[in-house]
Amino acid sequence: MSIVVNHLSIIVCVNDAAMRHSRFDRYSLRLGTPGICNLWLCNVGDLMARAAAWPSDRADRFPPCSRISIMELLSIATASAAAGLLTTSAFRLATATWHRAHSSLQNRRWRREEQLWLKRDTQHARMASELKRQSVESSSSNWRVMEVVQIADESDDCRSFYLQPPLSLASASNAPARLGSSDSQMFAPGQFVLVRPALGGASLPVRCYSLSDAPNQNWWRISVKRQGVSSSRANAVSLSNWLHDHIREGDCVLIDGPHGDFVLEPQQTAPIVLLAAGIGVTPLLSMLKHSLATNPQRRVDLFFQVQDEEHWPFGKMLHQWCKLCPALNVHTYMSRQSELPVVSHGQVLTGKFDAQTILQAVNEETQPHFYLCGPDAWMQSITSGLSQADIAPSRIHSESFGNSAEQTSAISVAEWSIRFERSAVQTDISDQAKHVWQSAKEHGLELPAACHSGACGTCKLKLLAGRVAYAHKPSCVHADDEVVACIAQPIGPIVVDA
Repeated sequence: MSIVVNHLSIIVCVNDAAMRHSRFDRYSLRLGTPGICNLWLCNVGDLMARAAAWPSDRADRFPPCSRISIMELLSIATASAAAGLLTTSAFRLATATWHRAHSSLQNRRWRREEQLWLKRDTQHARMASELKRQSVESSSSNWRVMEVVQIADESDDCRSFYLQPPLSLASASNAPARLGSSDSQMFAPGQFVLVRPALGGASLPVRCYSLSDAPNQNWWRISVKRQGVSSSRANAVSLSNWLHDHIREGDCVLIDGPHGDFVLEPQQTAPIVLLAAGIGVTPLLSMLKHSLATNPQRRVDLFFQVQDEEHWPFGKMLHQWCKLCPALNVHTYMSRQSELPVVSHGQVLTGKFDAQTILQAVNEETQPHFYLCGPDAWMQSITSGLSQADIAPSRIHSESFGNSAEQTSAISVAEWSIRFERSAVQTDISDQAKHVWQSAKEHGLELPAACHSGACGTCKLKLLAGRVAYAHKPSCVHADDEVVACIAQPIGPIVVDA
């Protein structure tokens, strides 16, 4: 074995046996700038053969070389071997350290996920236990825990929340985490649910939200509009904005329902005209999707009133449906946008539509049914126009969660009083325009309420004695011994279970 030093190159020569055990036939190690120092590992026999065959006349091209002793060679070889061993050991150590760090991070992440799932399961169990206790105390309580499994933005101020029963509760009851598996869980297109946050011990506002998807067994969907601070309905504002600001996928809310009689009747096969303003499109969207799935040949006209493209929930999707469903016609009217978006199907127009615009676009000879949902004043205007065109009231369907003028009229009675039996509170009020719910609030009693128009039934109370009257008939289903507190006015002294 020998080493030949030739300028900046070092040639290490080994015998054939060592070469056979070597991993490389030729190994080059470059340090710093490429070409500065090269380490060559060659077979000694091959090197000697090449040196003997080198022409003498080309000696000028082969610079003088100096031979290194065996001890120097061994020192260099030992240093090289040690460097190789150190490099290999360092690489193995670095690899083992990386694997240990990766495993530690993975285990830590798994522990965090297990803690999160344990926390969620505990919250689900606690909420379920609380709801079970409430159901024992009140036979009309149908609240249940629902998990938000997906969130989707439909416009700048509208967001959809997809709801499912939590997997932990479904597993505990040996039931699948699916909706609609029983008649009590299947909803009719157009119905709504009551929503309140799952916050124990906090003030719990309740709000009605329409189910905006067709009935199915996989999820329920509510679409919530962010309300402005100028709205007069403080509870509605706080809950709608709270859902936008705080609810994320994996969070839970409490749901009661479905409720409501504003539905698309399954036996009805006549053409339908859907009239929506703003977020009022949500129950009509459920009707539309259900109609297209069950009766795709039925003619459907949708008139959609919005402000502009930024406040146009589901708008582009609805126009795309026209391509798939020839029997569907979508007419969008934008009141505050001059440059209208381009759609491939349907119409997008500027301005506002009225009853005359609707009747010019539909075929009245087919006796279509009209479904309206939007602000009260807008619905009253459209309904009045349709009635003046001799549309039968039985073909005009509408729903409102707001207060209208006829809902505020008082009932003439001499005097009345209310006793809230469970709370031991007695009220004697001379203002005949106040309802049971308002009286309870003034005396420090927090009764649940959502619509304040007799539509949802959240405020129903057991009537123990006396009679009540209503300025207009409640649209929610209630028994003869129940009062809809948000619009009920006593006729004389009454006693309620609250």
